[in-house]
Amino acid sequence: MRIDRRVVGIVLYGGWLLLFNPEHDRPMAPLSAWKKVDDYDTAYECQQKLRDKVVEAEEERNPKKRLPPNEAALRYRCARREEVP
Repeated sequence: MRIDRRVVGIVLYGGWLLLFNPEHDRPMAPLSAWKKVDDYDTAYECQQKLRDKVVEAEEERNPKKRLPPNEAALRYRCARREEVP
């Protein structure tokens, strides 16, 4: 049986990326516009760090600037490495 090298590459290159959207006014921007923050072996690790980043962003927010409480949550995302161009 012959093994397709592309499939092997995907298996070996698996993982999760924590991404940050620098365009606050475009929450649905394509993933190619998002910036990589870090990479993780599991979705759980990525989600834990995402939660930490959202809490940090909420704590650092200027109290005079009343933004919706979930704006920081919209700026971070975990994605499979294969999904990111």
